[in-house]
Amino acid sequence: FNKQNGAREGKKKVLIVVTDGMTYPGNKKWETINMAKANIRANIHSYVVALPAMNGTLIGHDEWNAIATGNDPDPMGVMDPNVFALDTFDQLREIINDIVNKACMTM
Repeated sequence: FNKQNGAREGKKKVLIVVTDGMTYPGNKKWETINMAKANIRANIHSYVVALPAMNGTLIGHDEWNAIATGNDPDPMGVMDPNVFALDTFDQLREIINDIVNKACMTM
């Protein structure tokens, strides 16, 4: 997110992270969370698309919430609204336009 790589002054920066789980190896988790905090400080609007791991489970909720910048968790505080947790890879085709539209609305 710098001029040399195409960032433009006065334009919002949007990051879409696609993941199938949590940071591996686990001892690197805090690097991920610290980078997410740095992105928030840099005013980068972040979205997470969480896909199931090979065994079909969704793991990494705490990291996804740290990365996403919805700042308005659902009433139960379970998932940031900028996290799209999918049950199958096929669902990605169904919601990709919603994700792109939501990201573009922040700009």
